[in-house]
Order: sequence, then C-alpha cells, then structure tokens
Amino acid sequence: MKTLPVVIAAMLPLITASAQSGGVVITEALTIDPKLNSIDVTLKQLLDKADQQVISLDKLVKSIGDPSAITAGATAAIKQDILNNLDALNNRESIDTRMRSTTGAEAFGDKSYGLLDPVNATYTTKTGTVEDRDPEKYKLEAALSKLLESYETESTANDERKKTLLAEYAETLEDMNAAENLATVMKNKALLDVIDGKIRECTDASIKAKQDYDVAKEKLTLASRIAGKAKAENRAFDSEANKGTSTTLLETARANAAAAPGMAGGVGWGPRPATTTPPATGGTTPP
Repeated sequence: MKTLPVVIAAMLPLITASAQSGGVVITEALTIDPKLNSIDVTLKQLLDKADQQVISLDKLVKSIGDPSAITAGATAAIKQDILNNLDALNNRESIDTRMRSTTGAEAFGDKSYGLLDPVNATYTTKTGTVEDRDPEKYKLEAALSKLLESYETESTANDERKKTLLAEYAETLEDMNAAENLATVMKNKALLDVIDGKIRECTDASIKAKQDYDVAKEKLTLASRIAGKAKAENRAFDSEANKGTSTTLLETARANAAAAPGMAGGVGWGPRPATTTPPATGGTTPP
C-alpha cells in the first residue's frame, strides 16, 4: 500500500518540469497523496481492530474451554457405582424367596451382639446328655432374624457406598473451584448433581430396606395370629369329634351287650339269675 505514494512522489519532479515547458498541468496530483494516506490509516485501524477481536476471541475460547478435552475424575467412580448397584439388584433375592427358604436353624447362634447367651442348635443337659433342638419350632423367629440381618447388611452397604460418593463429591467440588474455564465448571457441576442424586439414592435404599422389613414383619405377625386361632379352632373340632366317637363307641358296646345271651339290658343293667339257698347241714328238717 505504501509503494504507490512513493512512485507518485518520484514522478512529481517530472510532472512539474512538464508543466513548466508548456505541457499539461495535472492539478489533481497534489491531492492523491493525502487521500492515499487517509486510506492507509483507515486500513491500519481496521487491521488493529481485527487483531483485537482475534485476541478477544482467543480469550473467550480459552475461558469457555473444550468440553471434549476435559476428563473429570469422578466420572469413572460414578460409572462403577452404577454398575455395582445394577449387579446387586440383579442378584438380590426377593423377600418371598428368602422367607420360603427358611429352615428354622437361622434362629440359632449369637443374635444379640454378645449381650445374651446364644441359643445354639444343641443343648447339653445337667447330666451331660446332648439334645438337638427342633428347628421347626423356631421358623417364625428365624424368618424375622433373616429379615433383620438382610436389612442390616443392606444398610451397612449403603453407608459404605455413601462414604465413597461423599469423597468423590468433595474432590469434584475442589476441581470445580479450581476450574479456569466455563466448560470445566459446567462439567463438574453436572457431576456434582449426579453424585448428589446417588447419595440420596443410598438414603432412599436404606429406607426402602427398613420398609420391606416392617411389612414382612407385620405379615409374619399376622400369619402367626391366624395360625394360632386356627390351631385353637382345630382343637375344638378335634374335641367335638372325640366326643362323638366316644358316644358312638358306648352305644355300640351297649348294643353288643344287649345282644349277648343272659345279658338282657346290657352289662350291669339286666336282671340277675335266681339263686337258691342250700339247706343247712347238721340241722333238723322242719315239719
């Protein structure tokens, strides 16, 4: 852009000489250089502004960041937590399956954290005889014991899971506070939301396990009451049946006795046969 003004400036002496010799005078030549200088200045200003805009865009891109280039540390932990939880759900037995597999032996052993003497499967008498307990008698208590142990196991697992998630939450929060661009902030914020949801999920799972235990306990308690009433009614039925059987047997005995020879009226109820008193020996016969 600066070459043209230089050429024109070099030609000015020639143009002036030509004018002095009676040639054509170019009066517009004096105004070309200022115009070109003005254009050059304008272009320079535009280029400076463009450079400033490029710098601003670079700063903006840097401040936004590239989401694809950001790898948050908590991502792997969250993925593993999801897989572990899915595996646990797939392998979890239903309450119905667990209850139906109860043998009664589950009630034996230490169930009071060492505070009470455990009820073992055998008992040694004072004479030294070892007796086996009947597991059938402990089935209801064994079922409740299984439910409690299941709830305790799930609650402990949820607490451990929550500890891991809380540690990931704290680390992700530090990463977000140290972020230098918007993409890092947004990505870590999204991870914080996911982890927070997972922590609430742990609490909800513990509550659900307790609710399952409460419902199953109420169901077993109700079933026990129903069974108790049924047994009482069964005893009444058996008692009435025994009375009927006794009456039938008595009537049959009486009928058999009545049919026997010399036993009219039945045993103990018919007339006794006549007896004669033998004459006294050694006495006189009355006239």
